[in-house]
Amino acid sequence: MGEILQQNEDFKVEMVDWQGRPAVRKSVQPTISPGRAERLQNEAYGMGFLKDLAKKHPKVNLFVPELYEIAPDYLIHEYVEAEPISAPGIPSEKIKKRLDLLAQQLADIDRIEPYGKTKFVGNFDYRDIRKGFVKWIAPPLEGGQITQRQVDAVNQIIEPLLPYLGPRISHGDLSPHRHTLLMDDGRICWLDLENFTPSGSRYYDVARAYVRLFSFENDIAIAKHFLKSFLNKAEGVEYQREQLMAIIVQRTLGMQFDAWYDDRHGTDYRVRAKQLLELVLQNKLELLYG
Repeated sequence: MGEILQQNEDFKVEMVDWQGRPAVRKSVQPTISPGRAERLQNEAYGMGFLKDLAKKHPKVNLFVPELYEIAPDYLIHEYVEAEPISAPGIPSEKIKKRLDLLAQQLADIDRIEPYGKTKFVGNFDYRDIRKGFVKWIAPPLEGGQITQRQVDAVNQIIEPLLPYLGPRISHGDLSPHRHTLLMDDGRICWLDLENFTPSGSRYYDVARAYVRLFSFENDIAIAKHFLKSFLNKAEGVEYQREQLMAIIVQRTLGMQFDAWYDDRHGTDYRVRAKQLLELVLQNKLELLYG
């Protein structure tokens, strides 16, 4: 016990013993950025919300760890021993099959009308999906990762699509590599729910997972497989493609900031970020999965 699982300027995540059983403690760091500590309470809220959702809708195959303790500066939850949906060393075909399960889960959750109290909405608020653009644009522009022409093109694509956006229940930071574990019984466990909201922009979790797959998988065909799998499973709703395109373009611009930031911390996927930006700026959804 005591193994540190993750640590940054905001939170420390570590293994602990809780009443004789392995558990995970997530605690606030002294260097945490302003307003970020409240996310811990939102994470506890999200765990309870999604546990209730999983009971009401067993078809979604969702598992949420048990919350053991919550305090102003830490929470402790059940430790889950399971593999992530994707990780180095897992064969591509096996990853694709697992992503099919994730795509089905997201399609099933998408069918649930939003409900409950909204305590937090990040930069994927369906009423203003561009509120993070000022922060995201500046460093990549200065560093030459993107151009002003590309930023203008992003806005030109998104602007006419804004009226079609609507809310959906969202993890808010979904990653097939870090935040989704495949349980032995076929359920998918969701972790790290500090960005959870019942009113995120529709398809944000799909876009987030897609962009992470495009960033980190050896072959971008895996990301395309995931998106195609979701489209095959999702309910065919009005303005589906407009909403999906808007939020993928939004997240792709966010990816430029992520790539700049992560490169400064030793992980470089800037080439992939540029590649996806060039792809989405063609404004053809089929290029993203075909």
